[in-house]
Amino acid sequence: MYSRIVLGVIVLLLAVNFALTDRSWKLASAPRVSEVNVLPETAALAPVRAATEASDARLPYPVRGTPPPAIARPPLKVGFAYREVSLFGMPLWAYPEPGLITYLERPADMKALVLSPEQVTALGALTGRDYARHRFPWYLHLWGWLLLVGIIAWTRARGIDISRAEARELQAGEPRSA
Repeated sequence: MYSRIVLGVIVLLLAVNFALTDRSWKLASAPRVSEVNVLPETAALAPVRAATEASDARLPYPVRGTPPPAIARPPLKVGFAYREVSLFGMPLWAYPEPGLITYLERPADMKALVLSPEQVTALGALTGRDYARHRFPWYLHLWGWLLLVGIIAWTRARGIDISRAEARELQAGEPRSA
């Protein structure tokens, strides 16, 4: 009985995850971007926008993600570019690669500019925010391991169910069927 409850919870969580995630369902190592801030449209940030637009770096959208609609002038954003390893649409691990970027979301892909430490400091001076102190939240990308915990819990619950069934059979004096 316990194993059926745990298995039902695992199946329910996988179904909800499959319906809501934009990640690939198979084992994947994909680049992603975590938005930190939307930069204001000011004259001081015009060179940053121009450098981002001139950059050749492009990041794809997630496999099952929906790109934004075409906008004449999309907002300039600051974010963390990272790589995420996932399985069944659940993240197992993530690490910053290459780190802080400015980017523009276009319908085909994201145009990105990788920021050097000096550029991060300069951007912080222009915006009044200290981006150099901002750290990548890697711990938010570990919840995929809950599937393994669920499988272990199901195995343990199945063992308990089998033990109880064997004890009931021994008490009833019935021979154990194979």
